[in-house]
Amino acid sequence: MVGVVIFVYTAVMNLSFVFARNGLLLAAIAACMWSCAPKLNTGSGGAGGSAGAGGSGSGGDCSAPLTVCDGECVDTSTDARHCGACSNPCASDSICTGGKCQVPVCEPNAMQNCYSGPTGTEDVGVCKAGTQTCAADGGSWGECIGEVLPAQEICLNDLDDDCNGKAFNSTCLVNTDLVVRYFLDEAASGSQPAALDSAPAPLHLPITLGAANTQPAYTSLLTGRGLQWSTTDATGVAKTLIDNSKVKVALDGKQQFTVELVAQVNEATAYNRLLEIGNSASLRAGVYTLSAPSRFTARLNTVDVATWNTDFTGMERVLLHVVIDSTAVTPSDRVRLYLDGVLQSASGGTPPAQNETLVIGTSKWLSLGNNEDQTRSLNGVIYYAALYAHAMSQAEISTNVAVLKEWDDK
Repeated sequence: MVGVVIFVYTAVMNLSFVFARNGLLLAAIAACMWSCAPKLNTGSGGAGGSAGAGGSGSGGDCSAPLTVCDGECVDTSTDARHCGACSNPCASDSICTGGKCQVPVCEPNAMQNCYSGPTGTEDVGVCKAGTQTCAADGGSWGECIGEVLPAQEICLNDLDDDCNGKAFNSTCLVNTDLVVRYFLDEAASGSQPAALDSAPAPLHLPITLGAANTQPAYTSLLTGRGLQWSTTDATGVAKTLIDNSKVKVALDGKQQFTVELVAQVNEATAYNRLLEIGNSASLRAGVYTLSAPSRFTARLNTVDVATWNTDFTGMERVLLHVVIDSTAVTPSDRVRLYLDGVLQSASGGTPPAQNETLVIGTSKWLSLGNNEDQTRSLNGVIYYAALYAHAMSQAEISTNVAVLKEWDDK
């Protein structure tokens, strides 16, 4: 009986030890599972929490350029509640741009027309406006897309590239062997001291007023300005002595040259001057007007080498090219007149001898609108005048007509 009791007691104690030992093992396993498992971010703060250093509350990673303000990640360069720094709000009528509060420039994503060219050129010629879009934050307008601005004129393309209202300009004129060029655009009205030469090494023409100081006077048309004489056979001239000048150097002894004029002749008597090289005693070269009948005449070495019956009454503004080329085999080809680029048939005159040269001599003048001693003024307007030291071709004349017909100023 005692033995049975002892056996039972021993068995109970052994089981107690096993259970006790197993309980400790389970406890140890449970503790290991808890301590060894990955931690979950509960957002309660500390390293890895959304509050991060210096913050509190929930949130994720706030790497640059974001900053934690009041427990959330914000961009202080655009956030109107924290503009430039936490807790630095913008006024209700402002936005945050670049970390600074400012009143919006435009409505976000709105569009408008834009043009950055000079005033007065928009919708002239090829120039036109573009469009630009407001930035998403309203802080600025974007790039102007699609605008066309003035550019250097492309000659003879029939487009107004520089947007000045003209398809051509003076840069398109022929410049080969150019001697002098007077645009006569120094004023829209009244008088000026001189007609200015736009060719290299300029030879300006001082203006002497005549006819009670009323002529020549500047006048203006839509096609350009010019010098006007209102009384025939009166005083008033634009002239300069050409001894030792570029005119004499370029033309004296030459067989070829061209006179280019834009003019309007209202009335003529006898040898009213448009352009002349010479003096009162010796008319070496020039273009004149005559009456009964109305006609133009060209002179070379004191001789009328050609005349053209042209009724210039009511003709208004016209382009004249008188081309001298004594090298031509056919006498009628040695002096040619073009009106607005169209070759005219001569009605008289004595053509120069073949290979005859221009002899200028000394004490000669280059004059516009009158002779040197001011007794043969025209009644009309000279808008433009030029001399070339070669016989201009039909193609060159056509080029200049296209330019000067539309606009005869610089």
